[in-house]
Order: sequence, then structure tokens, then C-alpha cells
Amino acid sequence: MKSKIADLIYLYLEDFNKKHDVDKQLSICESTEIYGQSDTLDSLGIVNLLLYLEETIKNQYNLELELVDEHIVSWEKNPFLTVSSLANYTEELIAKMKSDPLGK
Repeated sequence: MKSKIADLIYLYLEDFNKKHDVDKQLSICESTEIYGQSDTLDSLGIVNLLLYLEETIKNQYNLELELVDEHIVSWEKNPFLTVSSLANYTEELIAKMKSDPLGK
């Protein structure tokens, strides 16, 4: 499913790029930084991306994910740095939900 999650992120970035000048556009690949020091999404762009992912996954897979919670701030490695890290993190949450749907 990782490639499907990455594809969802790519769709968001394609839409983002259509709305911005060339110098503000992001490349569409797994290594694209979406959070960090270089030309990345601003805080509102990241929030919109995460909401888009949560809503799309809910609609397509009937799963209610919460990509941001109180545990995320204690992570040593930020899962929102790149397309790949966000796709991996999202896939891990989906796998966890499928193996333990009640969140025990």
C-alpha cells in the first residue's frame, strides 16, 4: 500500500504545484522534502496535506487515521520530512489499525 499512499501524496503535490509559481513548486518524488529547511510546504500546506491524507484514506479505505497525535513530538525522526517518510509512517499506522482495530 506504500506506493498507493505515496501516490496520494503525489496527487496533493501536483495540485499544490498547479496553484504556485514555478519557483515555489515541489518535485514529485519519494525524496522530496515536505518539511524542513529547503523549499518545502509551509505549516498550512503540511496541515492541508495531512488532512487530505486522512480524509482520502477514510473515503477510499474506510479507515480513520490520526496522523498527528501527542506521541509524534517525542519521535527522534520526524515522519513528515519527505514523501517517503510520510508514506512509510502512514502505512505503519494503517497496518497497526488493521492488526488492532480497537487501538489496544
